[in-house]
Amino acid sequence: MGFDLTRDCQRAFRALLDAHSYPGRVFDLATEARLVSLDSQLPKPLIVIILCLLDIETSFCAESADGSRDEAFVAQLCGARPTTVNEADFIFIAGAGIPLAPAIAEAKAGDLVDPHKGATIVAEVASLEAGGVLRLSGPGIDGQARLGVGRDAEWIAARARKNREFPLGIDLLFYDSEARIAALPRTTRIAEGE
Repeated sequence: MGFDLTRDCQRAFRALLDAHSYPGRVFDLATEARLVSLDSQLPKPLIVIILCLLDIETSFCAESADGSRDEAFVAQLCGARPTTVNEADFIFIAGAGIPLAPAIAEAKAGDLVDPHKGATIVAEVASLEAGGVLRLSGPGIDGQARLGVGRDAEWIAARARKNREFPLGIDLLFYDSEARIAALPRTTRIAEGE
């Protein structure tokens, strides 16, 4: 049995909502990712996320670790419109080695009339670890949460610069090869270290 666009998307979308509601908590999309049987270079967890978030009303930009762009596949899959990184509603980065800071710097942050039009960046990481070195605080977090994101730390400063004029900014969603996800909405504050 393959991925069911109704049942499996609903379950995965619930995990995505929970990840944004509870920043820093790690949620699982492994069941849904195992059901994906599409022929693509994109990681299966990312395909699940794309199926949940994109439709004909959204725009996106997609980049892979090998430098290829998978926009034709994504557009055909869900009808969304490919565009440049600075115009995209969603920016997909498939490859833990692709630097995240440049995409954050170029991503749209919305404006004061429509702050919700800031981009969401969905990025692959080497691993997600609850209880890692990033100390998180803000809405949805009881006191403080800790998260480990298997990426270089340059993205943290780029994110702080992009999100300094709240409510403008970007949201981040991380996924790893085990189909674990964690979200960092623009309202989440990040501190590094013990």
